Amino acid sequence: MFLLPIYYCISYAACPDYRPIFKKSVCFVGPVDHRVFANYSKAMGTENQTDTSARDLDRIAYAVDELVRICHRLHEENRELREQHALLKEEQRKWRIRSEQVQSKIESMVGRLRAMEQG
Repeated sequence: MFLLPIYYCISYAACPDYRPIFKKSVCFVGPVDHRVFANYSKAMGTENQTDTSARDLDRIAYAVDELVRICHRLHEENRELREQHALLKEEQRKWRIRSEQVQSKIESMVGRLRAMEQG
């Protein structure tokens, strides 16, 4: 015997020996004539589709969570790299200043040496 939820039953008159059977708060009609309810097997397939859809949604939710974690990690990594870049630029600026100071000292020493040599 096959049971059919009432919401799939188009006409109660088409259901021979109508007698409601209650399962899980849903009223079912039985017995079901397959000629009258040819689409019942399609209705049974919706449970598998629902399970598949739920699994697909779980996979999508997991993927979104993973993308959010990756995004946060990349954001943090980017912030650290920007800080490191700023520190390196500051260090480069200091070395450039130091290099210019050394170069001017060397030029003045060379000038003094030439003056001593000529004098």
